[in-house]
Amino acid sequence: MIASDERIYDNHYLRRITPSVRQAAVENGRWPDEFMTYEQVLRIGRTMSTPWTFLDRRSPGLVWTAEDLRREKPDISFAEIAYLLGIPEPDAVRLLQKPTFMDRFRAWLSRH
Repeated sequence: MIASDERIYDNHYLRRITPSVRQAAVENGRWPDEFMTYEQVLRIGRTMSTPWTFLDRRSPGLVWTAEDLRREKPDISFAEIAYLLGIPEPDAVRLLQKPTFMDRFRAWLSRH
């Protein structure tokens, strides 16, 4: 099995599966749990890697990933999001808030 995360850790994860696990996947659609959600893939990345430092605290990759995590698991805490993304908790809170005028201005400046 292969999973990849190209937004936060830029890693690819491989897991060798046994013939019985393969058979269960092919015949019954039952896959091992490790790679079933993006949260689980990020948790593996966080455990095995050092997170990147994003210079833009509202980087689109961070915002989209936080939104995906919230969509996948609506009750996920800001502390969990912060841990998975390797950022401080206040930054995780800001990722899911509507951008402020200053956020939009900084984004505009970065493009010009």
